[in-house]
Amino acid sequence: MKEFGVRLLSALLYAILLVGAMFHSQETFLTLFFLFGVVVINELQKLLIVKSYIAYIVLIGCFLAFSYFDINDNATYVFLIATLFVNSVLCLLYTSPSPRDRG
Repeated sequence: MKEFGVRLLSALLYAILLVGAMFHSQETFLTLFFLFGVVVINELQKLLIVKSYIAYIVLIGCFLAFSYFDINDNATYVFLIATLFVNSVLCLLYTSPSPRDRG
């Protein structure tokens, strides 16, 4: 149960930082979004034992799209919510013990 609490606090801290950065300034949000994206992609590739640069290229493409194009605020919020959901699920899956570790 303690492990779940630590994971929950980590997810809440992640969400608070990202939402706070979004309301602070666009530059802060984009910088934090990019850094979190690099960390999440790196951890996911370690978990899946994958060595591919495609995910990094997609992240850079998204980063450039949000940096240089004037995108509707609603699209930004939808993208933020989707990102938080996907990253939270990936963090929970990454830190959850596998069935062979339980028994």
